[in-house]
Amino acid sequence: MPESLTSIALIQPFFGMVSFLFSNGFRDYVGMISFNLFWTLVIELILAIILGVRNKEDLLLVFEVNCLTNPIAVTILFFLTRSSVGTVTEQVIVLFIEAVVVVTEGMIYKRRLSEQKRNPFLLSFILNAASYGTGIALELLSVPV
Repeated sequence: MPESLTSIALIQPFFGMVSFLFSNGFRDYVGMISFNLFWTLVIELILAIILGVRNKEDLLLVFEVNCLTNPIAVTILFFLTRSSVGTVTEQVIVLFIEAVVVVTEGMIYKRRLSEQKRNPFLLSFILNAASYGTGIALELLSVPV
């Protein structure tokens, strides 16, 4: 067998993942995902209602879209903060991820919202800015999250 196929370097990522699954890091990860998703849903659903989203199907769509995009974004950020990326680079990546989330959610809202007079991208931007901004504010205020 070629040496590259039997190399320990190919196996190490697998063992790293297995050790992560059985470590405190995994418990921290699951807790962070749950916490972030719960509060994102609370903030964005309340704000959607305040902004006039009244149709039950549209509110369910906001719920579903966040259940899709939030865990992905939080997972990327979780592993990013565990790496040695600098804070400036990290902030740029966070803004990029948030922009991708806003555009993705906006595209879904554009196709699926029943009320077509609402700007789906503006709705996505406002909802995400509110939930992300709330997290930043709590962090700045040193509120334990």
